[in-house]
Amino acid sequence: MQSKKEGLMKCFQISRWLASDMAGTLAGSDREALDKWLAESEANRETYREFKQDFLCGKGMGPYSDEEVEHQLSLFYRHRTRSRRIPFYYYAVASVVLLVIGFSVLLYWGMRRDYSLPDTSPASIQVAQGQVMLELSSGERVGLVDSIHFEIKEPSGNIWVSGEELCYRERDTLLCEEVYNTLLVPRGAEYKVSLADGTLVWLNSESELRYPVRFSGNRRTVYLKGEGYFVVAPDKDRPFTVSTGDDVDVRVLGTKFNVSAYAGDEEIVTTLAEGSVEIVMYGDSTRMQPDEQVVFNKKEKTFYRGEVDASVYSAWKDGKFIFEDQPLERIMERLKRWYDMEVFYANDEVREYRLTGDLKKYENFEQAVRMIEEVADLEVDINNKCVIISARQ
Repeated sequence: MQSKKEGLMKCFQISRWLASDMAGTLAGSDREALDKWLAESEANRETYREFKQDFLCGKGMGPYSDEEVEHQLSLFYRHRTRSRRIPFYYYAVASVVLLVIGFSVLLYWGMRRDYSLPDTSPASIQVAQGQVMLELSSGERVGLVDSIHFEIKEPSGNIWVSGEELCYRERDTLLCEEVYNTLLVPRGAEYKVSLADGTLVWLNSESELRYPVRFSGNRRTVYLKGEGYFVVAPDKDRPFTVSTGDDVDVRVLGTKFNVSAYAGDEEIVTTLAEGSVEIVMYGDSTRMQPDEQVVFNKKEKTFYRGEVDASVYSAWKDGKFIFEDQPLERIMERLKRWYDMEVFYANDEVREYRLTGDLKKYENFEQAVRMIEEVADLEVDINNKCVIISARQ
């Protein structure tokens, strides 16, 4: 029979594993030991899931004085004891986490008045409702509201704001210098802009487009952060260039294509629907044909190309998410920009699950959860705006 001393040592050993797992440093024999412990019982797995949820989804964390820390920890122990009886190693975990990760993790527990888990219904995550902003050449920012129509005058052109679209019209002027506007689209929103040359751009969520109010000279250049679908007005004398800021440019005369160039992504993905484009990457270039895709790896400075169904990669502008044999991590990257949430994975294997399916963009997140849980043998836990995905035990 295990002695109290041995039991205490076991508790602290488990605590060390959990704390290292939360910190992302667990590996080797310790990782194997934790996996074995999780396989021993449902109670162990429940403890692990609850601890991880509290750790990842904690609110109100920040720097505190020693007195505040002492007070909050005393509240944590007192309220935990009142709410329900829990295994001793929860307190051991608390002690080790204080050393490994810092006080801020536990302050969330101490500050909660009700220690029952919040409503974890997937339907609680809805499409985010951020406001699209237009930054004028003066630096002033104007909020774009769907129901309000109005006109803005810039030095070299007029801007008509109508519903979910901006429309630029050049006007006669002696001004030769290009002045720029920037369209900023937050999570959970999208917007359409008709540039002064007639080019149409659909801008996806969490994206920015910087462009001239009026194109001058023998070039047309815009600057993209995030994702946009372009229908470029033909003009053989003035090539159109989309610059991503990562030494990757897309040059066209007149065509339809999608560019995904989010700052946090490892790749810049260009998908051609119609016409022909040239991709220029660190001095190298390649010409694309319709239904081709070029993927540039920003870290390795390499690219590959392949044939795809281009409509899949521009479906977002028509109100759909379509995924064809894509890794779960890539799918969730797109969804989190729309639903404004954070996603965590129990292990790296879960990230690589490949899924095929389609979703309507304006459905609540419950539809996505159903697809993931039905197609793959995965479990999706939701706590506020925090989503944790793990393999079913």
